[in-house]
Amino acid sequence: MLRNALAQTKEKRRFGGIRAGLRSSSTKLESEKNATAVREMLSKLLTTTESLGKSAGEYNSTVIILDLQNLDTSVSSMSVLRDQVSFLLTHIRENGEEQGVLNNVLAALEEVTKMNHNNGTGGAEDKNQTSVISETNVTSESEDENTTASLVTLSREENCNDKTSSANNHAQIEVIILLESPGGSASDYGLAASQIGRLRDEPNVSVTICVDKVAASGGYMMACMSSPGRLYAAPFAVLGSIGVIGTAINVHNVLQKWGVRPLVFRGGKDKAPVGTIGEVTKEGMAKVQDMIDKTHAAFKRHVVSARPAMAPHVEKVATGDVWLGQDALDVGLIDRIVTSDEYIGQRLREGARILKLT
Repeated sequence: MLRNALAQTKEKRRFGGIRAGLRSSSTKLESEKNATAVREMLSKLLTTTESLGKSAGEYNSTVIILDLQNLDTSVSSMSVLRDQVSFLLTHIRENGEEQGVLNNVLAALEEVTKMNHNNGTGGAEDKNQTSVISETNVTSESEDENTTASLVTLSREENCNDKTSSANNHAQIEVIILLESPGGSASDYGLAASQIGRLRDEPNVSVTICVDKVAASGGYMMACMSSPGRLYAAPFAVLGSIGVIGTAINVHNVLQKWGVRPLVFRGGKDKAPVGTIGEVTKEGMAKVQDMIDKTHAAFKRHVVSARPAMAPHVEKVATGDVWLGQDALDVGLIDRIVTSDEYIGQRLREGARILKLT
């Protein structure tokens, strides 16, 4: 069983500081003269999984900060955002697979150890095997029979800590997004919101969004994509503006006064219903308004899908109005009043390792 688990184990490529500076201190198991292949492989597995957030029990979770402040109206940094999210997902998934393999190996070691204990004192070969497993578990029998610090036990404790963290609404990896935007193009910000959704939908990942200044219109379209209960804002942050606006300038009448006759040709009656130089008609105005209404309805569906608790009163807040921090909390736009600095400091005090993606 142990050999099969080790035979299927492959050391995966580790990501180190690729544009992100996701670096952690390298921790290696202390090698001894009589170390076996089992221990060497286990050492490699422990080393490759250190970036998941625990290094010799120092941290209880990992927090990655993603800076999305100062976004413009067209989210010109979309390619950077897409690459950052893809990097994080690849990093998390690959290390998650390695952690799964590590857990399987640890389980196999524990099973073999139980079998050896149940069999008692066997032949010389069994005794040697027991010695190897005991060494892998960092069990000191010759110096102190009462001293046992097995890696299997450590793994169990970490798993218990993970369960406790889950109970406290903390996933294995937390991504804190520092967001600031007054909004912009619906299509651009809709795509940016979908990028955050990729992180939100990833198992064992929670997305916390912190707004210190403003997340309005398209900015709120992104902000509401936080994990449930994890949209935070500063006391005077501006939030909301769940609405759509469209503007156009038409110079048709001006041109006619100067003797210029504008000509507009269409293939399809609804193509460019209101243009810059063509005549404005009631039908064209109605068509544009219909497009605006449909976009607004899609915006409201998006907010309700991301924050189901807002469904009963979304019409009251989806008027295009904005709210300051405490008022936004009262109407359900956010979940907590706290600045990003305060929250990051809180996570540090709770024992999390903080990394920033740059």
